[in-house]
Amino acid sequence: MATLENPLNGNRVRVTWLSFVGALVFGIFWFAFNGLWKHVFIQLIAIAILFRVPINFGALMLLVLMWQLYALLAHDILMNSYLSRGWRKVR
Repeated sequence: MATLENPLNGNRVRVTWLSFVGALVFGIFWFAFNGLWKHVFIQLIAIAILFRVPINFGALMLLVLMWQLYALLAHDILMNSYLSRGWRKVR
C-alpha cells in the first residue's frame, strides 16, 4: 500500500493491492475509470486483433492471459501513472 500526494493541491490517494482485484474483476473498465487510457487502447487493439482470427481455444487463452497479466501489473501501472504526473509518495 502506498499513499501519494499531489503537490499542487495536497490531494491524497491510496494505491493498494485492491488494484489487482479491481483490474481482475472489471478489466478494461477499471483502467478507464482510473484514467489509464493508454492501457485501455492497448487492450482494445489486442482484443480486436485476436478476434479477427477465427475464434479458437488459443486466441481465447491469450485474451485470458492478457487480462490476468494486466491485473497483476495494475498496481504498478497506477503508481507509475501518478508518479509521472508529478504526484509524490508520502507513505
